[in-house]
Amino acid sequence: MARNKIKSILNEFISEVNNAQRLVNIASTWHDLKSNRNVHSLSRRHFEYIVELSYIKVFLAWERFLEEAFILFLLGERYHQKVKNIRYVLPRNRKHAIEFVLEGKDFVDWATPEEIRRRAKLFFRDGRPFDKPISSITHQLRNMKTIRNAISHTSALSRDKFKSLVRGKISFYPRSLTVGGFLYTRVPNITPPENFFDYYLSSVVNAANRIIQ
Repeated sequence: MARNKIKSILNEFISEVNNAQRLVNIASTWHDLKSNRNVHSLSRRHFEYIVELSYIKVFLAWERFLEEAFILFLLGERYHQKVKNIRYVLPRNRKHAIEFVLEGKDFVDWATPEEIRRRAKLFFRDGRPFDKPISSITHQLRNMKTIRNAISHTSALSRDKFKSLVRGKISFYPRSLTVGGFLYTRVPNITPPENFFDYYLSSVVNAANRIIQ
């Protein structure tokens, strides 16, 4: 039963990622269609809206996955019977486990890699199984948070951080570039070709697989 619970949250997360990628691919096809009497193509901006919304859906799914995995491991659940994570606390039930995770706060930050690793080391020996997978994609997760903030916040600071990220990735900031437009931009010097949307999604899927397995 424990194995099924652990595997289930991984499958749910991967399903969310696959659905987001499928939606973007379909929207891309519609965007490429020429308008006629029966079919109306998506405008470029409408397509970019879909990319942004799909990205937010995956980001939220990633946060849910981390929280649920953390709670299950804190309750002693595991995927492989031979792999046991040493816990520093033994919560009585799920509600008690959530109280530990909250640490007296109103919410838990699952978007900041340093916070995830700190929390993992606080409750598990060597931060297993979260520390190494999260550490390996720290740079990607920081960028993903910056992109998330650029979509969901209107502050000048969020926009400036996003512009700085774009310049660091493609060396300049194109006029009128949207977050969706950036996400659908090809990652420079990578083979096979991949856009930033798929690149970041692949990063968190790989990390999720390492956490569970």
